[in-house]
Amino acid sequence: MILITIYGLDRFVTGRLSRELSKNLSKAYEVSEDELLFVGTENMVFHQGFEQTSWNAIIKVEAPHHLHDLEDTAKIVLLDGLKPYCINATILFSYFDDEHCHLETNDEYPRFISGENVVNINEEEYEDYDDEDEEHHHHHDDEEELFTGDIFEGLDL
Repeated sequence: MILITIYGLDRFVTGRLSRELSKNLSKAYEVSEDELLFVGTENMVFHQGFEQTSWNAIIKVEAPHHLHDLEDTAKIVLLDGLKPYCINATILFSYFDDEHCHLETNDEYPRFISGENVVNINEEEYEDYDDEDEEHHHHHDDEEELFTGDIFEGLDL
């Protein structure tokens, strides 16, 4: 397992980077894409009291010791991939012994959620409704109205 945690970028950017970099990063490390996990955190990076989000990204890569010699290639993939999303980037590589990484999977489910097995709740929730149900259940986003009244009306504040 190779764990890539990104600080100082929006977690949704990390999701995008996971899609964009997994193929090349797995080639750099000579592993299956299933060995890569990206972690997008909800945090902010600060320097001398000033918030650094998207200005200074910090990437922590945790990988097995036997991949140490491939660090330079992985570094190039990461830095090239980060260029559109941050001004400056720091990468910290940490290594662990294989015997300190443990994986437990449930054989009844796929290991990862993917495009082939993701469940879209919105579509499935309403696919069995008929026209009569439609009259009683409004679920279209464009039909929602913004409340513009006084939410504190009637309260003694």
